[in-house]
Amino acid sequence: MKTFKYIILGILATSLMFSSFIQQESFGFFETYSLNEIESRLNPGDQFFKLINAKQTDPGSSKLGTCIDSESSELWKYIQTDSFLKQLPGDIWFAWGAQHNDNHHTLYALKHQANATPGPDQSDIESVTIKKDDRNDSYSLLLSFSDEGAEKWASLTGKNIGRNIAIVIDGKVYAAPKVSEEIKLGKCSISGDFSENELIKLKELLEMPAL
Repeated sequence: MKTFKYIILGILATSLMFSSFIQQESFGFFETYSLNEIESRLNPGDQFFKLINAKQTDPGSSKLGTCIDSESSELWKYIQTDSFLKQLPGDIWFAWGAQHNDNHHTLYALKHQANATPGPDQSDIESVTIKKDDRNDSYSLLLSFSDEGAEKWASLTGKNIGRNIAIVIDGKVYAAPKVSEEIKLGKCSISGDFSENELIKLKELLEMPAL
């Protein structure tokens, strides 16, 4: 699992912490719903709980749980049904995690940006830099936002203290960190057990011209 770190003025905040339909978002920072919020709206016997394993998931996290490969298609189809979605907030949408570990997919619950606090978009990214920490031979990706992007970032983090914000690239959640404070400086560092090649590919995605 990846760790997402926010850096502001030398303070390190460590984390790992639709309308009713499913859609794919190319890039963005998204507000989220927690597992607790989803569970509270569903019947304990709902098919959702038979297809997903949430036993090791933090109830306050936007990570809803994991699903084995053989059942991921069935789960994806089920969470698009009217009978399931009508139980949940109208602005919810779902996305798989970018990482595929031990034949398991991770599912996240997010909010449509149209009904949420706007976060930085791809046009707000001024630079993307890969850094290596020689102390532990690890790599991180540093994002720097424009002035407008920094204002959006401060607003988004300030309104979501204690909650997760998901970073979505190519329709996949690359991390869903828990915000500990408002971040006024327009920088964000993604770090964890990413390989250098993984971060190079991620950097290329982030540097593609925004559509």
